[in-house]
Amino acid sequence: MHAHFCFSSYSCNIPRIMSEQSSRPLWRLSTFLEARVAWLCVLAIVASFFLPERGLGFSFCLTRSLLGRPCPMCGLTRSVTCISHLHFEKAMHYHPLGFIIYVGLVVSSLVLLTPACKRERLRTWLRMSSLDWIPPTLFLSVLFVFGLWRFIWGVCP
Repeated sequence: MHAHFCFSSYSCNIPRIMSEQSSRPLWRLSTFLEARVAWLCVLAIVASFFLPERGLGFSFCLTRSLLGRPCPMCGLTRSVTCISHLHFEKAMHYHPLGFIIYVGLVVSSLVLLTPACKRERLRTWLRMSSLDWIPPTLFLSVLFVFGLWRFIWGVCP
């Protein structure tokens, strides 16, 4: 018999980690509890305080550039920026779902203040929960319907 010895716990966990990540969809709530995602959320919130409320003067949106119509996410950055500047009416005008995004950014950023053992327990509980995929899927569905409505009627902030 051939025995396999593992000298590094990291190398032993690679197949297990790869299989776990490939079997679960990216849009699960437990994904937002990872430290690298939380740091991106912190960066987004900090940037929103420094960005101008009306945007940078040009659009990154390919849909708007090519078709002249807004995509489902057009206005989200300006909405989040307006929320950071406490201009809630403007934020609602740019994109009504910006408030949900802002709350998600703040909650995901707070993950960094949570001890690693509690964060891992929560991630495990969320992964085992059958409801882990419902909030992100519901949000993406509402975003799609809202974006489709804006695209068809050409409502553009």
